[in-house]
Amino acid sequence: MAQADPKSVTVQSVERAVGMLQAFFEEGRPLTMTELAARTGLAPATAHRMLSTLLKLGWIERDARNSRYELSGRMIGNAALAVANSPLLQAAYPLLNRLSDATKLNSFVAVLASRGSVLLARVAGKEGSMLDFQAGKMLPLHASASGKVFLANLSDTDRAEYLARQGGLKRITSKTIVDIEALAIELESVRSKGYAMDRGELYEDGYRSVAVPVRRDDGSVAAALCLGGWPPNAGEEFEGDLLRQIMPAADEFSRIYGQFQAW
Repeated sequence: MAQADPKSVTVQSVERAVGMLQAFFEEGRPLTMTELAARTGLAPATAHRMLSTLLKLGWIERDARNSRYELSGRMIGNAALAVANSPLLQAAYPLLNRLSDATKLNSFVAVLASRGSVLLARVAGKEGSMLDFQAGKMLPLHASASGKVFLANLSDTDRAEYLARQGGLKRITSKTIVDIEALAIELESVRSKGYAMDRGELYEDGYRSVAVPVRRDDGSVAAALCLGGWPPNAGEEFEGDLLRQIMPAADEFSRIYGQFQAW
């Protein structure tokens, strides 16, 4: 007896679940059940059952303030690990390796997600901290160098929405910026200088990192290139040396980015 073509044998419930998750990825924002039903073509009752299942499994979360659903941190982290194998990042890894070799620090690529800055790739440097963040980690926008790069390039309305979704300006260390006016001043400095710094605001008082934007052809920010974990006793001269390494690397990565679909 002839076997059925595997491509023609599908499970409807799995197709629907994947379609619903795909809607979140494509829209890039929290969605109501009504929006999801319209986006996927599902009946409201079916969409509700699918959402309940995805909530139970931990792949999405529900904001009780406005009854909108969004991808969970767990889902975004796993997606980031998968994206690490994309052609875009495979082309960028040689650049990250060169950057880590030149600076001896850990280098990262991060992208903006619904509730934070997600690290897509990490290359360890000889003198980089072994205790900092791994690929797939979501970082708070107001406390991370990459997050500040993204916030500085958002409109006021979008910036407020992203900060609200991540839960506001939570204090992480004694140096975390938790005042909205102080953050606005910091972001204006990021726009002016073209790079962002984290000086003990995210991880521990002695941990520092720098991030610069990776831009699309139209000038919008697609990602952030980062270096992290240099010695706490390193002065401003060391920061200047890092900037002379990372800013040309970000320009090169911007040219690479334009050659690929991101994922």
